[in-house]
Amino acid sequence: MAKKQGNMFGSFGQAVEDREQEQAKIEATVTTATQAVPQNRKRGAGATTMTLAISQEDKQFIKSYAAMRSTTVSDLLHAWIDGLRVEG
Repeated sequence: MAKKQGNMFGSFGQAVEDREQEQAKIEATVTTATQAVPQNRKRGAGATTMTLAISQEDKQFIKSYAAMRSTTVSDLLHAWIDGLRVEG
């Protein structure tokens, strides 16, 4: 039987394999979570764009706020508009 030679990088090779497995688990979790959350988006033929003039601080805040809630700024605006419709 041939003698198995060790990895010239020592434990680095194992660390790479471990990290790749960890990354695969993360991607599977994120992909599943993204698919599981139904999106209420108005896109397509009736969609339009809008330009807002806000401060850089407000822009960073709202983008961060939306990201922490796994949504988009557009979806936040849409929800806000829907709320105004209900208030009437």
